[in-house]
Amino acid sequence: MPEPRALGARYVVGLAFGALVGAGVEEEAVNAGASDRDWYYAKANTPSGQQAGPFEWEQLRSLALAGAIVPDDLVWHPSLPQWVPAAQISGLISAAGFDLEQAAAASAAPPPPANEWALGTETGPFEAPPAPVTQAPARRPRRWLLPVIISLAALLLVGGSLGVYFGLIREGDDSPAATSTLAGTEATSPSTSGGTSGPGDTTVTTSETGDTTGSTEPGVGSAVWSPVDAAGQTPPARMSHAMAYDARAGAVVLFGGVHMTEEDILDYDDTWALDTSTGRWTNLAPAGALPPARDSHAMAYDPDTEQIILFGGVNSYGAWLDDTWAYDAASNSWFDLAPPGARPSARMSHAMAYDPVTRQMILFGGIDDIDTYFGDTWAYDFATNSWLNLNPAGQVPAGRYGHTLVYDADSGRVLLFGGWGNDGSFSDTWVYDPQSNTWAELAPGNAGPANRAGQSMAYDAVRGRTILFGGWGDDVFYGDTWAFDSAAARWDEVDKGGAGAPEPRGFAAAAYDPATGSTVLFGGYDGDVQSGDTWVYGVSSR
Repeated sequence: MPEPRALGARYVVGLAFGALVGAGVEEEAVNAGASDRDWYYAKANTPSGQQAGPFEWEQLRSLALAGAIVPDDLVWHPSLPQWVPAAQISGLISAAGFDLEQAAAASAAPPPPANEWALGTETGPFEAPPAPVTQAPARRPRRWLLPVIISLAALLLVGGSLGVYFGLIREGDDSPAATSTLAGTEATSPSTSGGTSGPGDTTVTTSETGDTTGSTEPGVGSAVWSPVDAAGQTPPARMSHAMAYDARAGAVVLFGGVHMTEEDILDYDDTWALDTSTGRWTNLAPAGALPPARDSHAMAYDPDTEQIILFGGVNSYGAWLDDTWAYDAASNSWFDLAPPGARPSARMSHAMAYDPVTRQMILFGGIDDIDTYFGDTWAYDFATNSWLNLNPAGQVPAGRYGHTLVYDADSGRVLLFGGWGNDGSFSDTWVYDPQSNTWAELAPGNAGPANRAGQSMAYDAVRGRTILFGGWGDDVFYGDTWAFDSAAARWDEVDKGGAGAPEPRGFAAAAYDPATGSTVLFGGYDGDVQSGDTWVYGVSSR
């Protein structure tokens, strides 16, 4: 097996809990009595019960779509009398349904509207939310106000049951509740334990026991790989493709990739969608212009605009690409964004992840046609249709390609692992903080995955872990599965591979599907053939 650089353009390069009376707060109604920047959330599954805010509604929804907020996390707003589970906030966790077959048959539609949202600022951990507002700012009449008042009155009538309710907020968890006390402010505010906290203390009740290894996290240790017996047509076997979960479509979307034989190299320009609840793949056959066929590109979903953003790659004719495209599920169409001004140079085997706080795509690394190992960090902003070279201060990862990036919702940072650089493959772990524009290398407290490139990686919101599978390094294709716990800063091997797991491979693609709480894996290369199989990693019985 030749080293990946020689293979260049091909391989590396290639939440319902017991419902409260009147539950189901309307998406618009929750804005009553306060400005849009008054949303807070607290993690229900962390020992610290860390709170964060304030956020605009759109930022909060972006965080939920990115996996930072899960159904049993708590949410607070001045219009709410108590912290409530995220699942009770209509429109926060759930996404609109979408008919994939109808989309595949749709004709050309007008371009999607421009993103109206401005960048969020001043976000981060807070000891407690401010006291509920006593005087609401002026606002236009809202026809939903009466139902809100009725719902809140009903909530007060069942106030005696709130303690029981919040005691059951982590349904099915037999571990004793642990209470963390955070230093509070002088203001009196609702506490995340469901009561009213006095000055100086804010209590957060969670189901954690303080185990920093994460052994009490949902599903950790019980998740397994399961093959998907896909019904009907499936994507042809391939490698170096890209996938992202599209909340608008309610499906994992795949684009491009390459199939290689001794006689030919075939790059794809097809767009597929997998409904993991049915195991059905749909060839979307988008209307209008398509991104040119390619492999080794990067792709991530922007929940604010409900579009998938794609950048770069290489095609079978040796063309290195620096174009930026958007896929809109509502119209089943691709659009060449053609951002003006500076942009990342043409490259392949780079990596990209969406940051829901700054609402930007973060891109790092890659390689070009003259073997330049890039170590640059860029941000794409859909609102301005522009790329910005971030030039982070301080230490940065060495230039590389074939690495992986994901947004780690637990830490609020972008996680990088591995890749191939000038001196071979890496096994290092880095985090990028978009708000401070800095990189930091982590020193996991235990041995992690071996040096590799071309691995597949996705953030699992149910388990609060980043899941990594496979890859290629030191002439070995791996079939192991690892989970990274950002709170403990450690990698844990959760599946050594073998029977019941995907065959060892690299250059596959992975995406997390929040609808089923599973990580989807498709395709890849084992040193001999390209695969066309589909797997899911989640709680299941084999």
